[in-house]
Amino acid sequence: MRSRLSRAGLPVAGALIFLALWQWLAGGPMRNTNLPYATGTLRALSRIVTESGFWGAVGSTMTEVVAGFAISVAVGVPLGLYVGLSPLGYNATRVLIEVTKSIPAVIILPIVVLHLGTTSGMAVVLIVFTLVPQLIVTTLAGARDADPVMLDVARSYRLGSIARTWRVVVPNAVPFIATGLRVSAAIALVVAVLAGIVGGAPGLGHDLETYRQQGYLETVFGYVIALGVLGIALNALLTLGERRVIHWHVSVRAQRPHGVDSSRPVTARGPRFERWWPLLDRVDSVLVAARSRRVVRRLGSALRRGSTRRGSARATAALRVVAVVTPLALLAVWWFASSGSTDPYTPAASDILSSFRTIWFSSSFSSDAIPSLRNLVVGLAIAIVAGIALGVVIAELRWLHAMTSPLISFFRAIPAIAYLPLLISVLGFGGGMRIAAISLGALFPVLLATVDGIRSIDSTVLDVTRSYRVGRVQRLVSVQLPSAAPRIMTGIELSIVAALVVMVASELMGAPQGIGAQVIMAQQYFRFTDMWAGVVLLAIVGVAVNLSFRLVRGRVLSWYDGSRAAGKTN
Repeated sequence: MRSRLSRAGLPVAGALIFLALWQWLAGGPMRNTNLPYATGTLRALSRIVTESGFWGAVGSTMTEVVAGFAISVAVGVPLGLYVGLSPLGYNATRVLIEVTKSIPAVIILPIVVLHLGTTSGMAVVLIVFTLVPQLIVTTLAGARDADPVMLDVARSYRLGSIARTWRVVVPNAVPFIATGLRVSAAIALVVAVLAGIVGGAPGLGHDLETYRQQGYLETVFGYVIALGVLGIALNALLTLGERRVIHWHVSVRAQRPHGVDSSRPVTARGPRFERWWPLLDRVDSVLVAARSRRVVRRLGSALRRGSTRRGSARATAALRVVAVVTPLALLAVWWFASSGSTDPYTPAASDILSSFRTIWFSSSFSSDAIPSLRNLVVGLAIAIVAGIALGVVIAELRWLHAMTSPLISFFRAIPAIAYLPLLISVLGFGGGMRIAAISLGALFPVLLATVDGIRSIDSTVLDVTRSYRVGRVQRLVSVQLPSAAPRIMTGIELSIVAALVVMVASELMGAPQGIGAQVIMAQQYFRFTDMWAGVVLLAIVGVAVNLSFRLVRGRVLSWYDGSRAAGKTN
């Protein structure tokens, strides 16, 4: 009973300590800033939730999230299954997917605003642009992870491609897809808020920025708290849905309450899906009859998995050529298709290239690009160092983890872009604000990944180190951090995306210098070719940062990737 009270009391104590610290900062060291009191913010929050305008903004934001999420699922999941099952499709789209995944939605926001205006449609387009590559990647990972022995068994029973996909590939890919859907829904909320704050789309983000410009700081902080609550509710709903969908998976069965038999076999499909099997078999028989025709058979041989002999040098070389030629062909199509463009919103690619050379191969690079990259590197470095250090301390002290875990989850649920109006109100538009915004937005993914990574280490390993009297520091450096490194690197990858978004958004909102500042200035002065040139540079920065991280991750986790590859071959 006493332990239960302590577990319940520590989170409450943590929240009260945080509120008391906030109240003290507002009335003490930060009295001369615009930081509002905690009590005033809570009063503003209680007033906000009784206003119809707030719930209208919530409805607009959730409508954008649901619409963009639904379109992304309808496009991304089928494409992911095809790309995962087809070597030709995988090699033809690999480079395009990786490049698109590395470009945050905020980079193309000025272009989308030009064509669609500050509408909900603009927010939906940004959500689709962000989610489709993510869903393709997670779905194709699940499809490519299908057991080849099971596929061979299905072929031996003469199951067609539809039946094999539905009964073998899809059940194997469902856990990957479910995780991708949960993460993508949270990202959709972030993009919707981004579209409101920076692009002016209707919803919570637009109201938040409006109140910030009008100086109602307590209301601004109240809106940010409301966004955190909305993020937690959305994540809880999606987690519940994920557990219901993949209730048969070992990762969910292991989390069942004590007393529930988790060793009992659970079928992946269930009676609800069996009623669809006759219809799917009939569709598959129709496709088999269609494939018997010579034209369809020749076309299918190029797209069907296993159409070329595995290990064939000629087939491997052909697929590599496809991987290189496809993105070059797309660039060539864009170049020639836009050569005669008279639309000022979509200038010719040659004009964009000429403007790019004129602007960014000059003093503008040192006056605008260098400050942006400096803020990105410094802010990201602070977030990584602080996140790992705080994560180690929180993971090692159980009472501190129990006290701070709800607070960390709450702040993690707040879209990183929502911190910008707060920091602008308190710190202004200077370089310190931009670095602080990048650090704050990128902190929580690293912090959570470090805590989860260290706390998930097998207790037997730690007991062995204690039996050999290994010191705490040596155990941390030699055992705990290396074991947690895969999760920490995943958190750093998410932090890089958040840092890029916050860097660009902070410059689009009125900063005097930076790549984003030049892009928004070119848009306001109708220099659309210069705007496109800035967007291209931001895209190059995003891709370069992602590739650099991949190289560093490969060096740091070479032992981990090697052990996984060896495990798959055995």
